[in-house]
Amino acid sequence: KTFMFSTLFYGSLVWQTNANLMQLNRIWYKVAKSAIGAVFNVRQAIAEVVLGVPPLSVMGRIVSVKHYLKALCTSPDDIHRNFLLEEVKSGNSTIISQMKDVRRFIEWKHGSHAGSIPSYDLPLLDDAMSIEELFELSKKTCHYSKRLMIGFTEFLWQENLQHQLQLEGWSQIPKVSLAPLPLP
Repeated sequence: KTFMFSTLFYGSLVWQTNANLMQLNRIWYKVAKSAIGAVFNVRQAIAEVVLGVPPLSVMGRIVSVKHYLKALCTSPDDIHRNFLLEEVKSGNSTIISQMKDVRRFIEWKHGSHAGSIPSYDLPLLDDAMSIEELFELSKKTCHYSKRLMIGFTEFLWQENLQHQLQLEGWSQIPKVSLAPLPLP
């Protein structure tokens, strides 16, 4: 698991597209199905819950959030940070889309770990917070830990699973966890 995903997501901000992700999902489904020992076809979303491994799309979003948070934590004169700010100002839709996930992380962090956001950053965290305002946040607000990323991953995954299964008429949605279910 560690080797496969670290290799897969290395540089994914550059090469990962929807077409690539569809092909990788097909391969990942076969791997997941084999890992749980399914003889018949099992829903990929359910196999991932059993294994405790989020979908590739969620993991890709988490990798991009971590990347952008690291860039936001750098000094204001950092070349990478300035490049990202210029791309946001010019309307680069890919970066803006990924930065929306960064905004969601900070909003989630504020809701679930309120003490981790300094009071001077709170006025920036309103509903109308623009993507450009992310570059004004302090290093403490942009800081993340492994525990925070696990929580945010489970949050995005649960949301993704809920949308997917409710569209198919499921009334009860399984609770996700990065810890795999024990198999008998």
